[in-house]
Amino acid sequence: MIRKDTYLAGRQHSPNEYFSEIMNGKLMYFKIEKFYYHSKISEYVQSMAKIKQWLINQNREFENYIESLVTSKLIYHSLELIQIQIAKRIKTRAGSYIKTPIIFEKNKGIVNIKNKSDDLCIIWCLLAHKYYHTITHNKKSEVSTYKKYFDEIIQPEDIKYPIDIQNDIPKFEKLNNIKINVFIYNGSYEEDYDRNKITILYNNMDRNENTINLLLLEDENKHHFVWIKDLSKLICMNTHKHKKRNWCFQCLNFSYESEDKLNEHLKLCMNNEAVKTILPEKNKEDWNGNREDIIKFKNFGNMFAHPFSVFLDFESTLENQESKLIDNELTKTNTLQKHIVNSCSLKYNCIHEKYSEPIKIINNSNHEKVLQETIETIEEYAKKSYKLINKYKSIKYLKISKEQQEAHDNINVCNDCKSSFTTDNKKCIHHDHIIGKYISSNAIIAI
Repeated sequence: MIRKDTYLAGRQHSPNEYFSEIMNGKLMYFKIEKFYYHSKISEYVQSMAKIKQWLINQNREFENYIESLVTSKLIYHSLELIQIQIAKRIKTRAGSYIKTPIIFEKNKGIVNIKNKSDDLCIIWCLLAHKYYHTITHNKKSEVSTYKKYFDEIIQPEDIKYPIDIQNDIPKFEKLNNIKINVFIYNGSYEEDYDRNKITILYNNMDRNENTINLLLLEDENKHHFVWIKDLSKLICMNTHKHKKRNWCFQCLNFSYESEDKLNEHLKLCMNNEAVKTILPEKNKEDWNGNREDIIKFKNFGNMFAHPFSVFLDFESTLENQESKLIDNELTKTNTLQKHIVNSCSLKYNCIHEKYSEPIKIINNSNHEKVLQETIETIEEYAKKSYKLINKYKSIKYLKISKEQQEAHDNINVCNDCKSSFTTDNKKCIHHDHIIGKYISSNAIIAI
């Protein structure tokens, strides 16, 4: 019989994986030949926050994959290693004119300056942002209209055109006191427009009243900026709602009827990385047949009260520290004081009060002795807990009444996860390992 505390260890890079099972006090390994797991697609991540979220998502997918693969009672315990393949991405450069794609041709929210003979689209967009509404004739998309203002845009000394978006735009922002947001449409220009496919390519977290929004167009290996005159018209161009909305250019998740409400939102939104939330499609199923738009609680074992807990409270004395000089200069972060432990109080609790311990206070002028005695006390609590938890671990001495046994024999659905009992999802008795008392009847996946 496979026990509940069995572990599955997996490595994403290895062709051979091992299941481990504790049987008769010994750790046994079971080898599975040719076991691979690969994420389905490559993704482009450009910040630490996005990398962290990507790893969390991949681990969650891997756990779901393990659950679908293993039909026995072996349980996935931990992920030991992730091997990530990194490909160097070609720098995105924006330059000369690209004809407006059919999908955006009738959109009145963008202005495409026709710089057919140069790669200065960034400059023409900045000038259009500044002077577009002052021009009275109908040549607002022609380079000739803005040439007389050309010298007003300060260019970086080492600039090369077409510009490198991630490296060069910050230089333009600093020199011209402007905030530049760059968006990109990740959908097909040949298919119906989907506003959820407009994402943020470049954005910094600085606030500036002088803000310009740009849309990056793509044509094979060529890229070009167009000025977003009205973000609301671009995002909602396929809807029948004509009322103007003020969209948040930081997250693209919220829009407001007034600029005041938008500014209130920006006070919080600007404190975070620019990112757009993309919700799962309704009724869409993943590769395992589960609905992506429905989140279900499944860690039923976390519902049970933990039998033991220890609370610690340290007190310390502040010791002044001298500022350190590095190359005759103070470091940016200087340690002014250091915490020296002088005492610690501990409280050991058990779900059965008679096994709990009174508060213990450790005092000593020697901080090392305080820490040593604290660790030794915790070790004593751990040994006590281990002894208690194994007292009635086996159901051989289970304390169960006749009525409880009959209820257990007749029940067909788990008390907690509500799943039906099957050959793989067997019925088991959930009991208190400390006093041997029957608690409930559960499916093995819920414990």
